[in-house]
Amino acid sequence: MDQQTLILDSISLEDLDKELTEMVKIEGGFIILNISNPKLIVRQVEMPSLFAREMESALKLEAAELLSLTQSEVALEYKILDSQPDKTNVVFIALPKQELKKYYSGLVKVKAIPLSITAKILSSIDVFLKENTPEGKSFLLLDFSGKDKVYLALFNSGVCEHLREIDYENIQEAQTEISQSIRYALSKSANKDTHELFFTGSTEDKADLIAKLETEFSIKGKVIKLAPEVSDASVTSGYFGLNLIKKYSASIAERKKIHKGLNVAIGVFAFIFIFGLINFIKVGSQIRSLKKDYDPSKRISEYSQKIKDIQQKIKVLQNEK
Repeated sequence: MDQQTLILDSISLEDLDKELTEMVKIEGGFIILNISNPKLIVRQVEMPSLFAREMESALKLEAAELLSLTQSEVALEYKILDSQPDKTNVVFIALPKQELKKYYSGLVKVKAIPLSITAKILSSIDVFLKENTPEGKSFLLLDFSGKDKVYLALFNSGVCEHLREIDYENIQEAQTEISQSIRYALSKSANKDTHELFFTGSTEDKADLIAKLETEFSIKGKVIKLAPEVSDASVTSGYFGLNLIKKYSASIAERKKIHKGLNVAIGVFAFIFIFGLINFIKVGSQIRSLKKDYDPSKRISEYSQKIKDIQQKIKVLQNEK
């Protein structure tokens, strides 16, 4: 149970099936699945301060409308990032339940043990925060996902103030959209200037875009890699720690406790079984011994003699009268 956890990044169910097919051995292994499916919604929103049940219902209603589904057809997890008297900063992820079941079934089919299914962007940010300690109070992270999508995350004093998914068709459009998004995020931030800028994901062909953003915002950016293949139980927590299968999954620590409990239960059962088996053998031996010593003709003779003795005593009593 102390084995490491395998992390998989998959865009589609077909990608997942292909990755699982190419693996040599994953039976019994722990897996965390990071997805960036087009049907997966990742949103950071500001809401009026609500009770937990009201907030979940409100978020589910918004996700259902975006996915064109009913609320009962949506799997959703959320986390409150910051709460003030009049507003609450919330991030949520949502996916059609049928889509989630397919991902989960794909892992179970190959006898893997799924610990978490979450959005790749959130997992990337969690890994970034574990591996990096930005010097400034404010920093921006741009995660390029594939060829036509980028996620923008603005952190200030340890809080994610802005998280946005940006779609684009070409590099020129990407530069415009990213620039506008950064300016909007900074305008809403308590800290109007960003101190550090990080780029990750598919950055191989983004050198010119990165250079223009550095010039525009007068800051030197840094390209980093966030693609760990294995990790420990900490990856299921982190700043976001959102998990779409949290309700029917357990962390490695919890699984260790369950495993230890099962071992104790199995040991007790084995002791009871062995103790019962010994007693069964002992009783069986005694029964066989009794059967061996038992002679029906001898018993009949003994009973006949007793009857005769009783009859004789009755005659004696009658004669005495």
